[in-house]
Amino acid sequence: MKNILLIGGTGFIGRHLIEALNKDNHQLILFSRQAPGFDLPPGVISIQGNRMQLKQYRQQFEMFKPDVVVDLIPYTKQEAEGLLETFQGITSHIVALSSGDVYQAYEIFHGGDGQVISSELDENSALRTTMFPYRRPEQFNDWLYDYEKIHVEQILMGNSAIDVTILRLAALYGEYDRQKKLSAYIQPMLQEEDEILIPEHKANWRWTRAYVKDIVQAIVLSIEKEAARNEIFNVGAKKTYSQFEIIELLKALTGWKGDIVTIKQNIISDMPDDFEEELTKDEYNYGQHIVLNSQKIRDVLGYKEAYPYIVGLDRTITYEKSLEVKNED
Repeated sequence: MKNILLIGGTGFIGRHLIEALNKDNHQLILFSRQAPGFDLPPGVISIQGNRMQLKQYRQQFEMFKPDVVVDLIPYTKQEAEGLLETFQGITSHIVALSSGDVYQAYEIFHGGDGQVISSELDENSALRTTMFPYRRPEQFNDWLYDYEKIHVEQILMGNSAIDVTILRLAALYGEYDRQKKLSAYIQPMLQEEDEILIPEHKANWRWTRAYVKDIVQAIVLSIEKEAARNEIFNVGAKKTYSQFEIIELLKALTGWKGDIVTIKQNIISDMPDDFEEELTKDEYNYGQHIVLNSQKIRDVLGYKEAYPYIVGLDRTITYEKSLEVKNED
């Protein structure tokens, strides 16, 4: 049993992580800006506070004596620096969540210069050369303006006082996903629409995904295994499906009777104006796949999916159905 402090934890991953760690009888304390929108298990301590004032809570953290700090939301250089300053001398291990968006392939996908990278992305693959991937002038006071996971990783891995584990996550899906990444496909099926239209170039695009409970399994292993310390791991499903294949799987699971229609790019201009805008509004380079190789965490920590891919999709569909029922009520 370990004393584990979670920073964040009221959102998508945190809800599932709290459940898993509580079942393993770890003692948990949750530090978050907002109170959880769900019932915490008995014995879980919750502290509400702003992570930008993390150091002000140092005395309370010292009393808890966390063996491990899991930071679910380290977005900026300043947050990484504050994390280290706050917990130096208090904990020996930090597990921090990063993203596959650190890789150069992600930059190319978003229209950046450079040749398309055809190989899978392992932990040694080239990182982006352009920082702040989501920065926009109008976002100056928004957290996205200073978001940069590369800086977070550099600051944390460059310290010599605390052991750090970095988990670079694939695109997540599952119950309680606030971004509803698969809703655009699931909802038309549940509403029994006749067809789903998708541009051919987007249909063939591959992006590694991961079911949220499998991500939780990777976090738990990183907490419990000494071999995780001072390492960076990709975490994602072993097989990466194309968008079209994902839709086919969802169709089979929902029993949807409609058609998946791929539209060749050269005929998009013949579609109605509003539909043409919908198909061409992004500037992504769908020739650049985002395929994460997760073999390292499998070899080093013994990670494997807790749920078959199709089970994760099925549970996501069930969750989407439950949202429909709530909306009707």
